Amino acid sequence: MTDPTNPQQNMPQYGMPQPPMNVPYPTRHDMRHTDRPTSGMTIAALVLGIVGIALSWVPIVNNVAAVIAIIGLVLGIVAICKTGSKGRKKGRGLAIAGTVLSVLAIVITLGTQTIYGKAIDKAADDLKAPASAQSEDTPAPDAATSSAPAEVKPLASVTGGSYSGVDDSGYGKGVFTVRNDGDKPLKAVSLTVAELDESGKILQETYPQLDSDLQPGQSADLQYMLSPDDLGKVKSVRTTKLSWMFSDDGEGFQEVQVSMDQNIK
Repeated sequence: MTDPTNPQQNMPQYGMPQPPMNVPYPTRHDMRHTDRPTSGMTIAALVLGIVGIALSWVPIVNNVAAVIAIIGLVLGIVAICKTGSKGRKKGRGLAIAGTVLSVLAIVITLGTQTIYGKAIDKAADDLKAPASAQSEDTPAPDAATSSAPAEVKPLASVTGGSYSGVDDSGYGKGVFTVRNDGDKPLKAVSLTVAELDESGKILQETYPQLDSDLQPGQSADLQYMLSPDDLGKVKSVRTTKLSWMFSDDGEGFQEVQVSMDQNIK
């Protein structure tokens, strides 16, 4: 029963509010680490690691991939240190992933460069092999003949000649003697005869030719003529070329340089 004489008995009782059961108070540690920002280095390390992996398989380009992966590795290690349990930023898992990817990119780059290098060396050796094999099959030239090419004797030559003088018509006449030094008949044997003035300048050229074949070992005279108008200018004549063929259709055409002078008196 209440005591009407006691005023405090009818007054409501107030006290400190009691916390709900099983609800822990936030600690200072939880309040400090609740909303930590993600470290930018972790994202950069992850991106560089992915790029390094993607480019590490491409020849030549993987040199750039190795540099990217090294940068990603450095950023990843720094990010791991900064995102520990006591760090101010989060993203430790991303930092570890970026570091692992960067290491893999470096390893793959080194491996592929080794494989590509061996393939290039093998291809170079294969290219050199036919050349070396050919040089081994070819006999070495004799020391006496390797110093200078062997001189090939022409099949025909100019052996002599003479200037006959001026005929009754006023033409100067002369001959050059040619000989077949080969073992086959020579057809269309022809000489190039240059008319020279007193200074040795060529005034014009004539081309005397044999009418018949020149047999092996046979000699023949090829006659040239000087017009009356040229006799006063020409002081000498000189052979410059000797040519022939082996058949009438031009087969085996050959030409050699020859030089023999005759004075015109």
